[in-house]
Amino acid sequence: MEPIDRRMMLSAAGLLGAAALAKVAEAGPINPPAGPIIGTGKTLNEVEPRTALDPDAFFSNIVISAPGSYYLTKSFEGQIRITSTNVTLDLNGFTVTSNSTISNQAAILVTIGQKNVLIRNGRVVMRSVASAGIDCQMLQAGCVIEDMQIVSELSGVQTVYGIRCDGPLVVRRVTLQGAFGIGIGGVGGDFSDCVVLATAASAYGITTLGVAGTISRCTVLDVGQGPCLDAGPGSLVTDCLVRGGRPGIALGGRCRVVRCAVFNAAGAGVSAGSKSTLSDCVIQGTTSIDLNASGRGVLAIDRLRLERCQIANTDGGGVRATSFDLTAIDCTITENNGWGIDCIGPAQIERSHFANNTSGGITTDQLTRVGQCHLDFNGPFGVRATATSGGGVDVVDCTITRNDVGVSLAGTSGSMVRRCTFYSNNSHISSAAGNFALVAVGAASANAATNPNVNLAL
Repeated sequence: MEPIDRRMMLSAAGLLGAAALAKVAEAGPINPPAGPIIGTGKTLNEVEPRTALDPDAFFSNIVISAPGSYYLTKSFEGQIRITSTNVTLDLNGFTVTSNSTISNQAAILVTIGQKNVLIRNGRVVMRSVASAGIDCQMLQAGCVIEDMQIVSELSGVQTVYGIRCDGPLVVRRVTLQGAFGIGIGGVGGDFSDCVVLATAASAYGITTLGVAGTISRCTVLDVGQGPCLDAGPGSLVTDCLVRGGRPGIALGGRCRVVRCAVFNAAGAGVSAGSKSTLSDCVIQGTTSIDLNASGRGVLAIDRLRLERCQIANTDGGGVRATSFDLTAIDCTITENNGWGIDCIGPAQIERSHFANNTSGGITTDQLTRVGQCHLDFNGPFGVRATATSGGGVDVVDCTITRNDVGVSLAGTSGSMVRRCTFYSNNSHISSAAGNFALVAVGAASANAATNPNVNLAL
């Protein structure tokens, strides 16, 4: 029976194969029909009708006055003026150079009230004093600029923009080089993968012009008179590299900065409005410019939150919070000429490392917790609490070594040092009466001398 079954199976397989071949045959002949090959799809122009912009001379003034898709056929000196909504302009790899004989001297100008404009794939050169390389005047919505290079051949400080937009702006993969008043500026929007390379005469790098926006994966180097990144209230700044600026990054309130690096800024590495957060950032080498902005890594108003930040080698101290509610968690703050953190309580400082800060590790006044921190070689103080009212400074589970004074509790009573380890400080604990040292390892003599209320030193 087995041979018969196998023959039946092979026969069935043959029938199935024949049916499949018959089905393929229904799709048409294998050989193409005789005659010329004729396309059955749509042309590129049918998919997206495009109009060529062909400058009739080296100097031209081109006006786009109707919706549509346009592309440039050659480089020229002059201006492209867009006076319509719903326009796509592809420079097609060519260059537009601004010219001083045009009344509004932007190389590419989008006039007042337009929207849904895309400008892409080319180069703009600013050769004379101009309002902007690309200027979008009072744009209502939807301006996108991508894959562009903008070069200024101007010198000195100029009140001009590389890109300027009086409405929401999206800028992707744009490089700007040279002296600008502002490199890229829009009223809010999204700026990503951009590079601004400027001279010391430049004023700003990228700005959201006081409105919430997103700045991501951008590099801004060597602007001179203003911030490299200027983010309005509620903005998000991520994965950016900044060198120079006054400050490096300026933030309105309620901003968040994530995975950014700021080097060699002037006045402040980051100047933060109320309720701002910095996470996983590196800030180094901030220099002083005047008494009011004296080279701090982070200069903040209130409600500043720092998470996993590294702040080092500044001229004026690591962090200065001029009002209440500072939080610093898992930070490294070292080698600063001034305090590591200078704040006004309430404050919470946890699991952070302070070393070689010349004025001290931490100074606060009241209602502050310093927990699980390591404070080493911080000049006159590891921790200093200066409260004259309120009290409530709690230094707990810290390692405090090789400072002149490990912990100084001055002023009012009610502060505590608990479960801390002291080593090689000239004076471990200096405290007014009524404050407490509980289980302070290595500081027994200091406890007995300065803390008559409780002495449980190991």
